Amino acid sequence: MRINYFQIYLLVFLISLLPKILIIIYFPSIIEGNDQETYLRVAKNILSGCGIAGGPDNESCNPTSMGPKVPGYPIMLAFVMLL
Repeated sequence: MRINYFQIYLLVFLISLLPKILIIIYFPSIIEGNDQETYLRVAKNILSGCGIAGGPDNESCNPTSMGPKVPGYPIMLAFVMLL
């Protein structure tokens, strides 16, 4: 009998993914830190001419803190939104 390592890796991967999927389905409030809003706000500010800036109200061009994140992803989003 030959061991098929691909099937073993796939089985281990799916078993390790199962708890994460159950947490996402049954406890969605646990997942915090939604970066999507921050990235989209910065991308819209880039398109409006503010650059990598913008207050929470998105009305003024005040610098915004992205923390340890680099601005590459918002720049790419702004480019895709421009298309």
